[in-house]
Order: sequence, then structure tokens, then C-alpha cells
Amino acid sequence: MLIPSYFLVLQRFLLYEYQLLLYSDLMRATTNADQRSTATANLPSLDIELLRRTPGTEAESYIDLAPDTERLDAPVAGETIVNDANFSRLCQAVPGLREEDGFGVIAQRLGYRSQPIRHDYVSLTHLVDGSMLLITAHEVYVVEAGDFIAIPKQVPHVIAPIVRGGKGPAEWDLLFSDGIVQHLTQPFLQDAPMFPPAESACVHIPAAQARAMKSCTNRMVSAYRESGFRLDLAVFGAIMELCHAYNAAATQLGKVPEIQKRVQRIIDDNLADIDIDTIAQHLGYSAGYLSRRLKKETGRTVGSFILEARLDTAQQYLSHTDMSVARIAERIGYASVSYFYKAFSKRYHQTPLEYRAIFNDAQQSS
Repeated sequence: MLIPSYFLVLQRFLLYEYQLLLYSDLMRATTNADQRSTATANLPSLDIELLRRTPGTEAESYIDLAPDTERLDAPVAGETIVNDANFSRLCQAVPGLREEDGFGVIAQRLGYRSQPIRHDYVSLTHLVDGSMLLITAHEVYVVEAGDFIAIPKQVPHVIAPIVRGGKGPAEWDLLFSDGIVQHLTQPFLQDAPMFPPAESACVHIPAAQARAMKSCTNRMVSAYRESGFRLDLAVFGAIMELCHAYNAAATQLGKVPEIQKRVQRIIDDNLADIDIDTIAQHLGYSAGYLSRRLKKETGRTVGSFILEARLDTAQQYLSHTDMSVARIAERIGYASVSYFYKAFSKRYHQTPLEYRAIFNDAQQSS
């Protein structure tokens, strides 16, 4: 009986060692991927400081970031847009990008507000760290670390990074020209990317809904580096995997429960004087039932929808009127201006007056 017992113990020991080895390899691979995901180095990038020292270059006419805020030449909502970014010319300015691939990744740390810009390619931007605002004519997107945002072709926008301690946010821009999009949408390929069509709204996917996208992006960027920034089969396969994750996340975000639509309509119609009891009364529910149902179907509270509607309206007033901050606070239902300042600054990472300055600078330069 001793020999079988000995072999049983040995078998269990070897099995344990094998499992431990696999676990160690997995953890090492995960750690390496995580380290790569937070690094903006070793990827093609625009050298903004170099362009700043050599004004007049062709690259200066289509880069996203402008070194000086006074160079904002037109409001986002205006008819004139200063910069038209072109994928072909971008490949000439950024070492590592290849026009024939129709795809590329650029790493940037944003230290300057952008000029109003539109481009002839789809940009899927992943914010690696920090925060920024992406402003279009109809929407302001607050993009936080871990978020993704798909920017369609020909959509005028301004990027306003939130700079803290002299350091702006870092982003990866995944660029898809018409050529690569056509390859990805071939009938025989599954999970063709459901990128937003030209001149449509951006698709903003928060970090909480983008975990699968982040993992796929890390693997794709790793393959892209290892290929020497070429679109080989490994990179193409990783892009297809990312498209699958993007489609799933975008589809889920597009499913708005009916109860949410009804609540939002009531809030919009009664913004200056609205609370959970008023909404429940309109719907014929008790406040408790409404709160539980909305939380179950959307994962959010009634208060969060009220706050979102008020601040969305506030930023519209700030960017398109000269109404005083106190008057805006009153019109959207805030009895205290200081409380409005606090709520606005928490969401947009700047005060109402700082936010308004973005648009004033643009209009004065136009």
C-alpha cells in the first residue's frame, strides 16, 4: 500500500506544480499586457513640440492639437472649419503609419486644446489616463480614463484635455480609413464594425461597458508593435476581435428601456422644478416603486437622470448664450449658485466660466 500512496502523492505534487507554472505564465503575460496598455511610448506619435518649432509645415494644417489656444479660428458649430485631417497626409507626417494599410495607431499625450477639426477617417479613441472633453456642434462628451469614443468621418469637433499638474491625458487613436473599413465589412466576415456613419453622432462607451474592448485593444496594440507597425494577419485578427467587442458594447448602449425614455421626457418638460415625487406622480407610480424599477432596468437613480439633464442644459446655455451663471442656475432648478458650480465642475472638470471660455476663445478668433 505504500507504493501506490507514494505515486498518488507524487502525481498530486506534479499536477500542482504544473498548475502553478501555468498560473505564473498567465500572470506574467497579463502583467506584461497591462504594462504595455499604460505606456504611450513605442507607438507612432505626433511630435507637437517639433511642429511648434517648425511652423508652416504641411503637417501643421491637419494635426489635431494646436499649441496655442489663440489659434482656435472658428467655433465648432460654425460653418467654417479650420482643419481637415487627411489620412494620406497624416501618414506622411507620422513615422510608422503606412497609407497602404489603411489603418494605424497613434499615441498622444494631450497638453493643448485642439483646433476645430474634422477628418476623412473613423477614429476610435481610447483614453489611457486622465480626462478630456470632446465637443461637437450638438453634444459634449466627458471622456474619462478607460473610456472609448468613436468619432465618425467629417464630424467637426474640438478636443479639450483636462490638464492637472502640468500633465494632460494620454490617448490611443485607432485610425480606420475607407480602405480598411471596406475590408472589414466584406460579406464573408462576421462582426463587421458598426462604426457610426459619416456626419453622425459620436459613440461614447464608458469604461464600465468597455472592459472587453480594453482587453482586445491591448492585444491588438501588442500585435501592432510586434509587427513593426504593419497590418499583418495577427493585427487584422486582433482588429476583428476588437470589432466584435465594440459592436457588443455599442449595441448594449443603444438599448434604452422604455421607463428611462418616459422619465427623461418628464424631466425635460419640467427641468426647473422636478423631483422624484413629481415624476412618479406623472407616471402613476409610487416614488419607491419608480426608484426600484429604474435602478433595476438602467442601473441608475432618478437623481442621476435629473442631474444629467440639468447639466446638459447648462452647458448649452454657457456655450451658446451670454446668460449669467446665476441666471442659468436658476433656470435649470438650482437655488444655490455655489452648489451649481460644484455639480458642474465635478462633471466637466472645470468651472462654468472656464467652460464658457472654450467657446469664447473660438468665436473671438473666427
